[in-house]
Amino acid sequence: MRLLLLIFPVIVLCQCGAPQPPSCSILPFGSRVPTSTVLETARANWEILANPKRKSEWPLAETAYNDAIAILFDKLRCGPGDWTDRAGKLGTEISASSATNGDLSKLDALFPASAVKLPSEYRVQRDDGVGIPAVGWRTTSPVGVPRPAFYPPNGQPRNTTVALDFSTAVPQWKFFKRWVKNTYEIEGTPHHLAANWTAPINFFWYMCELDDLRIQNVLLPNRFTEETKLYFLEPYNPDKIPLVMVHGLVSSPDAYPPGSKATVEGDAAAQSSVRPPTSITSLSPKSRSFTGFNQLSLPKGITFHSIIGDKGHNDTPHSSDGVVPYWSSHIAPVESELIIDSNHSVPDKAETSDEIRRILLLHLRQEGATEISTAKKQ
Repeated sequence: MRLLLLIFPVIVLCQCGAPQPPSCSILPFGSRVPTSTVLETARANWEILANPKRKSEWPLAETAYNDAIAILFDKLRCGPGDWTDRAGKLGTEISASSATNGDLSKLDALFPASAVKLPSEYRVQRDDGVGIPAVGWRTTSPVGVPRPAFYPPNGQPRNTTVALDFSTAVPQWKFFKRWVKNTYEIEGTPHHLAANWTAPINFFWYMCELDDLRIQNVLLPNRFTEETKLYFLEPYNPDKIPLVMVHGLVSSPDAYPPGSKATVEGDAAAQSSVRPPTSITSLSPKSRSFTGFNQLSLPKGITFHSIIGDKGHNDTPHSSDGVVPYWSSHIAPVESELIIDSNHSVPDKAETSDEIRRILLLHLRQEGATEISTAKKQ
């Protein structure tokens, strides 16, 4: 009996493996409708969207087109064969890749954003529009194994919008790179592309091991120094301003899950090879580095904003987030300082996301940006 009890947990543990992207070997029941009927529905509504004179019909046409494309995309991604074979069986083709159209041969998976399970407390950032929001996945190496510069461990997500274009004799599948393209020109008529900005980042953290290092980085700060670097969570775009987000003690880059573009992994203790200070000692008010930095003035030419937690007492400047008192988190001069009702987990608060968005939009306007996306929060 004891032997059976020992064998059982071993069998159970052997069933656990690394996370995998969603697969589709069998067509979902809801998509088992005649292809010809769905294609005709998609084509008819695509033609309405292409006609500016029928603009009053666009809202209903957009919904009908997207519903049809969702079914067709299920047919495209599910079942035997490769993408080209399955597209051919539908009477469609995969369009050529370009600067704005994705290359399926460079993806290890592509699936609807709706297949990503999101925590109920998440405020999902979506753009309404034409097409089906999807997540592409390109696999990289795991933690501790070398990979190209700026590629995170395990993989990198691709925020994609799927559409079917009827401007040619054989309909062409489009896989828009949503991080570089906002609109879809249907016969010259521009339409905003649908998007789900939350699903790709959330799926990245489902697949990635970086969030498993938070304790190891505190206890063994020199063990993962090779992972102390910048990571891009989407392909680099020189036309965008990188947003670098740095996490703190007993943490990982997933401290900023809603929409970070680049993250830093590793604690300050990992920067020294000769008797390095630990993350604990560096937080002491008597720390030499702490007292030294505290005597320096803020760099000129850099705009600072503060978001500080007050753990429910509403008594700033005598407040604290339960870990760091206000006198320690407060710096001056800053462009703005927001006190929110929060413990030390300030990044988890909806107010923090709203304030970061406000600051970033303010910066973009100051830089002369003319086109700013307004994703809907749901």
